[in-house]
Amino acid sequence: MLLLCLYRNGIFVILVPTLIVFFFALEKGKKLKGKFVLFCIVALALGAVFNTVTKNVYHTKTETGEILSLPFQQTARYVRNHGEELTKEEKEIVETTFGLEDAKELGTLYYPMSSDPVKARYHWWASDREKDVLKDYFRSWGQMMKKHPGTFLEAALSQTYGYYTVTPVIKNQKGGAGTTVQFFPDTLAVSNAIASSEDSFPEGFVPESPASLEGARELLSGWYFLWLKLPVTGLFFKCGFYFLILLAVTLYYGKRKNKIALISIPAFLLILMAIASPVNEHIRYILPVCAALPVLIAGCASKEGTANDR
Repeated sequence: MLLLCLYRNGIFVILVPTLIVFFFALEKGKKLKGKFVLFCIVALALGAVFNTVTKNVYHTKTETGEILSLPFQQTARYVRNHGEELTKEEKEIVETTFGLEDAKELGTLYYPMSSDPVKARYHWWASDREKDVLKDYFRSWGQMMKKHPGTFLEAALSQTYGYYTVTPVIKNQKGGAGTTVQFFPDTLAVSNAIASSEDSFPEGFVPESPASLEGARELLSGWYFLWLKLPVTGLFFKCGFYFLILLAVTLYYGKRKNKIALISIPAFLLILMAIASPVNEHIRYILPVCAALPVLIAGCASKEGTANDR
């Protein structure tokens, strides 16, 4: 799990708690401080090796569009709801940023639960002009927000509410990962892979599942959605359910065990990263939180002031 956190943006999940622990280590003397420094060296070394291997073997790179999913969604919702109010400069910036002939097309791509259709139009992350493009974009983004802050708030809530509330499942309506497990090819992911494969696929290639596996696929899909829709078991598929448990555990720690509440920081950082992700309520984004919760809950049963607390 440590290696996964050190991969790509997960470094922040390790960095922030590490800095906090560092200040506590200073209070405990040289012995604890030495162990802390050794841990940092090993963690950073493993992280560097892990990132180097994955980037060179799998050629992975974090696209800027993923990081900017939320502001992109806000712009798209603004264009959809207030497209007639776009100034000439705003239209030009939207068209340049997203590679569109008509800025209003961005509004048609907007899907509240996933930024995949919108961010797929952003390709400047691979260009030297990205800084200039984003500078103009954020200037325009700020102007739009001043005119209709309510629309920006609605876009933010629509893109993130699944990570901190318990709500019914909303089926995916456009291209993208959706909010549930898929039992069919992800056409958007496949098309992106084909586009970056340097003509290694034959022209007109279309991904499809073998017809012989259709029965097994439907069986697995039905079994999954059965547990998803049942009143009690369905809660374990909800990101907001785990967030509420984490919040309750942290409040308990804060009230009874004081500094021990700090151990919840990595889990909250992971949820914040999920909120900034391209898809609303995707359970795989918070799987590390799910794995950590049993340990955090077990800690609530320990007696206050014991050696374990200290």
